[in-house]
Amino acid sequence: AMHREAVALLSEMFERGLEPDVISYNSAISACQKGGQHERALQVCVCTRLTSSRATRVALYVSVFGIVNKHKRMHAHMAN
Repeated sequence: AMHREAVALLSEMFERGLEPDVISYNSAISACQKGGQHERALQVCVCTRLTSSRATRVALYVSVFGIVNKHKRMHAHMAN
């Protein structure tokens, strides 16, 4: 539910001619991940390649990289 609302807000921003910033994208990606919608989270990442400034993409990729590493560490810890 939250992931749908977050993605809908991104869409609304585009419709109004606004460029979402890093916080907007991170919020949508986080909501998708928390809702178990990992594929949708990746789609939001891909969307940034088409719509965002380079600075926004770089900051977003750094954030996503951190999330991926956090999940890897968590799964590795659980396996031990």
